[in-house]
Amino acid sequence: MGFAARRIPQNRYEKAKESQYMQTPPASPPLQPSAPDWRDAPGPDWNWLAQDADGQWFWYRTEPQLGWAGGIWRSNSRNQQRAGQGAPNADWANSLKTRPN
Repeated sequence: MGFAARRIPQNRYEKAKESQYMQTPPASPPLQPSAPDWRDAPGPDWNWLAQDADGQWFWYRTEPQLGWAGGIWRSNSRNQQRAGQGAPNADWANSLKTRPN
């Protein structure tokens, strides 16, 4: 009696539940240490760049508005494009940048 018995899953649900804990979590995207470079903007008419509270950077074709409730900048979905992932930013509301001339 010097060994521990391993519990055997009894049904598909228990097997699925057991396997989810044995999987490696997906790799997260690499963090950008600073704002994306303007040379990487989708085009010449994408004149704003801002970071959401969760660290995601977005390019904007129209000037975005603060969305305080969700910690995000808001714009029509056709006028925004993901630019990269940074670290979460408590000062996100001050992250809006305008394209330099």
